[in-house]
Amino acid sequence: MSDLVKEKKKIEKPKYKFKDVLVLSMLTALALTVMFLLYGMIDFYANNMYELGFSFKEAILPILEVFITGFLIVFAICFVLSFKILNIVSSCVFSFIFTVYIFNAFISKAIFVSGSYYNDGQELNEYIYLILCFVAIFTILFFISVRFSSKWKSVVIFMSILVLGMNLSALASDFFTTDIIKATPKKCEYVLTDKDMLTVSKKENVIIILFDRFDTQFFEEVIEDTPDYFDELDGFTYFDNTTSVYSRTFPAVTAMITGVDYDGSCTPNEYFDNAYSNSPFLKDLKANDYAVNLYCHRYYTYDDAVLLNGVADNVEKVSNYKIDKKLMKSTLSLWAFTRFFSRAASDLMLSYTSSGTFSKICVPQAENNSYYPNDIELNKKLKESGLSLNDNDRQFTYIYMQGCHSPYFLDENCEPSENATSLSQTKGGFGVVKNYIRELKRLGVYDDCTIVITGDHGFPESDVKNYLETNTNGVATTMLIKPKNASFKSYRKSSAPTSISNINATIIEDAGIDTDHDYGLSAFSIKESDEIKRYSLQSIYDSQKKELILDKFAIEGSATDLKSWTLVESIKTNQKWY
Repeated sequence: MSDLVKEKKKIEKPKYKFKDVLVLSMLTALALTVMFLLYGMIDFYANNMYELGFSFKEAILPILEVFITGFLIVFAICFVLSFKILNIVSSCVFSFIFTVYIFNAFISKAIFVSGSYYNDGQELNEYIYLILCFVAIFTILFFISVRFSSKWKSVVIFMSILVLGMNLSALASDFFTTDIIKATPKKCEYVLTDKDMLTVSKKENVIIILFDRFDTQFFEEVIEDTPDYFDELDGFTYFDNTTSVYSRTFPAVTAMITGVDYDGSCTPNEYFDNAYSNSPFLKDLKANDYAVNLYCHRYYTYDDAVLLNGVADNVEKVSNYKIDKKLMKSTLSLWAFTRFFSRAASDLMLSYTSSGTFSKICVPQAENNSYYPNDIELNKKLKESGLSLNDNDRQFTYIYMQGCHSPYFLDENCEPSENATSLSQTKGGFGVVKNYIRELKRLGVYDDCTIVITGDHGFPESDVKNYLETNTNGVATTMLIKPKNASFKSYRKSSAPTSISNINATIIEDAGIDTDHDYGLSAFSIKESDEIKRYSLQSIYDSQKKELILDKFAIEGSATDLKSWTLVESIKTNQKWY
């Protein structure tokens, strides 16, 4: 009997003293909030500061506010708990922390780099492993907290030192490797705005409407669902065997506008400088008295529109920057937490990509609104005011739309929908184009327009593995072109081996623009029977080496047939993921 009493005394849990509760509460709160808030927010900022656009000096106070608030909340909750509940909570917190480390090191497979994650069928399995991992660690830690309760405070101190050490050393690495304090994200002097976006020339127009990620699979999906959907495209030719020159928005859009290629040998900003300063296409447009309106968003397509000052008519000087600190704090804190869970981070990237959240934190102020693609707003403006004629004799208009890029959030009427699909998204975005075309017809300028509707790239299945290893088919980008005074109604199809690189030559030829530059072949000069070798550079991100590779492929034959693709070379770059 006496042995049983002794045994009970051994496992009896003594009540913590005030000092013990204080230490346990403080360390538990500190470990959790340093990892998921302080380190999480600063690390996310350090690796994305040039896209976010605000300096560390502007971010540090909001970051500290979130961290301190989070710490005080967690600390207060822990501090008022009874010792039994405090044991459970602290066990739970550290189990969660260690589960995250194990999950990211050994289990998680989703790598988000392009605003998408890859549906490999493992999502459910990953979350099952995550739960099992947490239960296993929690069982061990909870057993220790109960069976060796007198030692639990020492265990918590040890785990806290371990967690804080790992996170603070990683934080120090950010400061040493990214120049986070010295580096100031450049605030542009000039910006492209939405000025005169709904006006066209009374005489001659060259119009390019670009959908992000306009793969032919999206176009064909619409035809399969609604065969007559594109019948309003009078005079258009649909080139269904078109290759993109690049697989990402950067550098695809800039290369398309300027006609200057990117080979990965310089930084994006250096490329912007070179491309816009030496663009033969833009120079020829201006030399032929074209007004030039470029509706493209910053970061992916230009760094500072000062390079386009005097070229693009919708360039405006930035008067100041408006920083939304509330949005900054909510964005950084949410990212800081979800970035530890790649599937959740993938979904968040999709959401933030579509809504332009990053660009809304630090907004350049000019006379008109800085341009960011918003298909819903563009559609509303078209319906409300339509297009109008200006006094320009010749005008080049380039409109970048979100188009087919996930996340799918549009219904067929270009309204927000929680049940959106790739089909409804394509129809919703293309509905804007159809409204634009109707307005051109209403104004009587449609026939004299040269119009291109295309994508910057198609939809590769992976951004992190060799193209030939991951794709089951090739990739073709939708390209529709209407020349001036086309003689046929509806649209026709051509399987000629074309490339996005043929667009500028097609425009030069069709619009009759005087030039001394050789732009190559017009799309209309290429026959279906022609054997033309096309080249496409696919961006591949090596997450282990943290290197971006440009895999250069030669395509001979059908772009959607993987057998037509041959790897020519892999080009290492010093470029970060864009």
